[in-house]
Amino acid sequence: MGKENEHHIAQLRHEGTRVLPVFVLALENHPEDCVLSNRQLMAADDDSVIVLQLRHGSKWGGPDDFFTGHMANGRRVVVDGSQSTRHVIAGLAQSLAGIVPPYQHFESRLDRVENDWRWAAGATPFGPYSNYEGVSEIMQNAARRNQLLAHVGAALRQLQHQLDAVDAFVDHHFRGPWEPAGLKDAKRHWLDTVASTRHGYNTTLSPDVVFRLESSLANISNLLEDLAMDMFTHDFKKADGTVGQQLLPAVASLCTELDQQLDAAEEVMQCCRLGTVSLVSQAFMLIVACAGAAAVFFMLVGVALCARYAKRKAVKNISLPTFGLPMYSGKSGTWSL
Repeated sequence: MGKENEHHIAQLRHEGTRVLPVFVLALENHPEDCVLSNRQLMAADDDSVIVLQLRHGSKWGGPDDFFTGHMANGRRVVVDGSQSTRHVIAGLAQSLAGIVPPYQHFESRLDRVENDWRWAAGATPFGPYSNYEGVSEIMQNAARRNQLLAHVGAALRQLQHQLDAVDAFVDHHFRGPWEPAGLKDAKRHWLDTVASTRHGYNTTLSPDVVFRLESSLANISNLLEDLAMDMFTHDFKKADGTVGQQLLPAVASLCTELDQQLDAAEEVMQCCRLGTVSLVSQAFMLIVACAGAAAVFFMLVGVALCARYAKRKAVKNISLPTFGLPMYSGKSGTWSL
């Protein structure tokens, strides 16, 4: 299907614009249990935001009051169900900027999300204890941090993938020599092992290439430290420059160089194959080599003895000229007439 036949939202997505639909469902005289999970009026995801606007269905005071399920000072906490602006802002902040409600946190011990409602009051569009229709400065800072960290996280995941590919190459072709140097440590990459361990082992990656890769990796580490300090001091202008002008280009350059050097090393290894043998195999090969050498030695000795015997026999059969004189016998000491 061509682009001209697609929905206008799909066309905008083709152009690189993120479209986040917001569905406001206006319900009148709704049933009491017609609410979202945890009696919320808003639900947000990566792809959409859903907001309920409730009218004329209240049993808790005003005509549009909605009981949130919370109690405070012995009274039910209600909100105006017809006011949906605050919930739309909260959904957009959560879907677009990754802002979570201030009262929610992940409890690793329980492996689930916990709510501390004491943090639900204040300048926040989330929760049943606030009527704030806006985004506070704290939430804006959190949104900017999330945006920067999302770009940095994507770049570092790509770099991690390339480093894992180098580790797999060294482990496949040079496992034996590099194993004593700590190659099997899952928390360390091969480049870290090269930089921090004295060794005498080589690979198809030349020392100059390894040094250049180590220098690039150290530069990225320094840039991450600078970024952390900029974000800690809320210097987002400098942080934007660090990420966009230095960190992301450095990571992209290093990933490209790692990919090129890995392809070149793979081409070099196409001509040969390295392997390791066990001690038993080594002993067997040594015995076979010694037996072969002994057989060759004895064969050469036998050939030499046979040649010497044949030479003596040939000399014995030679008869010297007598020039008419009788033959002298050395054994009897007489002349034969």
